[in-house]
Amino acid sequence: MSLKMQLRSLFTIYKRSLLIGCSLLGLQQLIGINTAMYYGPLIMQKSGIKIDNLSKEESGLVLNIPLAFCNFIGTTISVFVIDRVGRRSILLITLPMMTACWVAAAMGMSFTSPNQSESAQ
Repeated sequence: MSLKMQLRSLFTIYKRSLLIGCSLLGLQQLIGINTAMYYGPLIMQKSGIKIDNLSKEESGLVLNIPLAFCNFIGTTISVFVIDRVGRRSILLITLPMMTACWVAAAMGMSFTSPNQSESAQ
């Protein structure tokens, strides 16, 4: 059997599993925690939220600490629960919650005026 035939049979037999796996990888990159952790301080700076006696950069970092703490708690819980509950159940529970949080964050950011971040300097 040639390599081309082997690949063709692989994609026809496992088509659904491959599609689900690739979709999950894409979703993780698009809405994953890495995005929030990497851009969190910048988002806080651009939103105009500032803590007194701190610069914009320092405020962004300090305001990102609760996000890092939630990431730590969620990861710790999932390490102990994943063998009992399974990855699928955790994914089906957390994906809607993550989507709701991203929507809430987007809505909250839409209520700030463009001049607000400039006046907060």
